[in-house]
Amino acid sequence: RQKIAKELNLVYEFKEYDENEINKLIEDVSNNKIDISISPLTVTSERLQLIDFSQPFFTSNLAIAVQGQDGTTIISFFQKLFSVDFFTAVFLLFIVVFILGFLLWLFERKKNPQFAPAFKGIGDGFWWAAATMTTVGYGDKSPQTAGGRIIGVVWMFMAIVIISSFTGRIAASLTIEEINSKIQNMDDLKSLKVATLKNTNGESFLKRNHIPIYKADFQTISEGLLLLQKGEIDAFIYDEPIIRHLIQENKLSSEIQILPNRLNIDFYSYGLPKRSPLLERLNPVLIKELEGISWIGILDKYNLNSE
Repeated sequence: RQKIAKELNLVYEFKEYDENEINKLIEDVSNNKIDISISPLTVTSERLQLIDFSQPFFTSNLAIAVQGQDGTTIISFFQKLFSVDFFTAVFLLFIVVFILGFLLWLFERKKNPQFAPAFKGIGDGFWWAAATMTTVGYGDKSPQTAGGRIIGVVWMFMAIVIISSFTGRIAASLTIEEINSKIQNMDDLKSLKVATLKNTNGESFLKRNHIPIYKADFQTISEGLLLLQKGEIDAFIYDEPIIRHLIQENKLSSEIQILPNRLNIDFYSYGLPKRSPLLERLNPVLIKELEGISWIGILDKYNLNSE
C-alpha cells in the first residue's frame, strides 16, 4: 500500500477498525467518510451495491479449520474426557442403573435372601445392575422370582445397547479423526458445531446454505480459534489466508489444521466510494505491483502461497 501511495503521490492517514466492524467500515466507505479501504475486503454482490472495488489483488476461499490430529495431548485428552457432556452421560447412566436395581429389589426383597431389606437391599440391587451391565457377573447376586428374572433379561439387552452407545460417544469425543471424517461435503457441516465471525463472508455463506451457526459473537478471529483448540466447537469457518496466517503466527499448526474442503472463491480488493476518481488511477498501479516479484515475496512471508 505504501508503494502504491507513493506511486500515486498520495498523502494519507490511517483509521483503524476492529475485526468485527466490517459493516461499519463498508458503511463509512459508502458515505465517503473513508476514501479507500485497504483492508482485504471480499467482493460480494451485496457489497457491490454499496461501494466500488479495485482490481482483485488476491484470490482465496473460505476454509474449514478443525482441531489438528497432533493436538491430542494429555491435557486435551482429559479436557475432552472430563467434559460436561461426559459427566452428564455418567450421571444419566447412574440413574438408569439405580432404577433397574431398585425395581429388582422390589421383586426380590421378600423371597430372595441375597437382597437384604431396606437400604442395604437397595444397594444390593444397584450392585447387581452394575455388575450385569458391565458383564462382570460375579454370581453373588441373582434374581429368583419371575418378576426379577424378567427385569434381569430386559436389563441385559438394554445394557448392551447402553454400553455400546456410551462407548461410541466417548470414542467420538476423544477422536479428532471422527470430526474430520464427518466433513466430506457442505451438508455434513449441518450436524456439527460450526462457528464464524459476525458480518463476514463466512456468516453470509453459512446462512445462504442453511447451515446452522453455533456461535458467531466473537470479537476477534483468535477467539474462535481458541474455542476450537478447547474443543468447544467442531469447526471454524473463515477466509483461508487469514486463518493460515494466524496459525503460523501463533504456532498452532500442531493443534489446528485446515481441511482440504474449499467452500467458495473469494476475491480480495480495495474498497472505494461509488464513482471515486481514485479508482481509475489505482487499478493500473495495482496491476503493475501484482506483476512484480515483491508481491510474491509478500505472499511467501505470510504463508499465503501454500495449499
